[in-house]
Amino acid sequence: MFRLLESTFFKNLKDDGYFSGDFLDKNLVIFCYLNAIQKEINDMVENWNYHKIRPSKNSECPHGRNIIMYAMPDLYQVEDHLKPIANNALRLCESKCTFKGDSACDKTIREICKILMTEFTWEFPPLNSQLCDLYLNLRREIKSELL
Repeated sequence: MFRLLESTFFKNLKDDGYFSGDFLDKNLVIFCYLNAIQKEINDMVENWNYHKIRPSKNSECPHGRNIIMYAMPDLYQVEDHLKPIANNALRLCESKCTFKGDSACDKTIREICKILMTEFTWEFPPLNSQLCDLYLNLRREIKSELL
């Protein structure tokens, strides 16, 4: 299974000269890969939450499904470490956050990418392993427009 979160994948892009860290390359990575990375994170969280921890020889170690252990610690006779937070503190934290939405990628870069994808009839590929082709194609076309 291809894993976008492997640091070697993005390191190879840089080593091969296809990522310089400039404004364009950073935004192309966000445009092409952010949703795929988020999906992998969501899948990993789901797998972790729903897998079952087997009983161990250590009687102090709870066993069961992580999501149930987290949501209902009283079933396991363990302390609930969640702490309530005041609404004003929550609103303050939210005001300091940048939520993904469409704003993660620069608006102009996003629009250029959409135009090029329409012009060349490119689509987001079904396999993460094919995202590199989209990234490289968009990068090549945008850079050729700049020259």
